[in-house]
Amino acid sequence: MARGEMNSAKAQKGFERVLTIAIAALSERSQSFEDALQQNRKNPESLIAQFNRVKLKDM
Repeated sequence: MARGEMNSAKAQKGFERVLTIAIAALSERSQSFEDALQQNRKNPESLIAQFNRVKLKDM
């Protein structure tokens, strides 16, 4: 695998995590998270980093 590439299983797991966090953010007070996403909207790596910093409770 070339540098910067990932296998489909890893990509799927990452996508599922992003979706789970996004859905959870809809039902919670998440203004600071939404602000951080807005500030990094043009940088995909920073957006993923924001999602990776989230720790979900009750999962």
